[in-house]
Amino acid sequence: MMLKKGLLSGLLAVTTAMTTIAVNVMPSYAAGPYQLNQRGNDTDFPTWHAGKSTKLCVKNLDGGKSALVTVNVKAGGNHGEEVKVSRGKTKCINRYWAGAYINVVNSGETSVEVWTE
Repeated sequence: MMLKKGLLSGLLAVTTAMTTIAVNVMPSYAAGPYQLNQRGNDTDFPTWHAGKSTKLCVKNLDGGKSALVTVNVKAGGNHGEEVKVSRGKTKCINRYWAGAYINVVNSGETSVEVWTE
């Protein structure tokens, strides 16, 4: 009886530890914010898999250089999409990128802040 109790306690401890590890390594696809201060600065973001969209937000930090900022968002091998944001504003887009990493590039002269939710 003592052996069974000890064995069950040990199995419970291992199962609990494995569950805790599994929960702690689950990916979080909310990332950032990151600042892209110059033309050509870029960053990559993971996206949610099929069935859930990823929200990408771009904030124009307006360094006085331009009233409009543009970032180019590219997933996998596609041609990309431009997101244009007016001075001091934030624009978010929701897309189904199906788990592909997206690359966000500052294609303007104004600093931007980018993040995903």
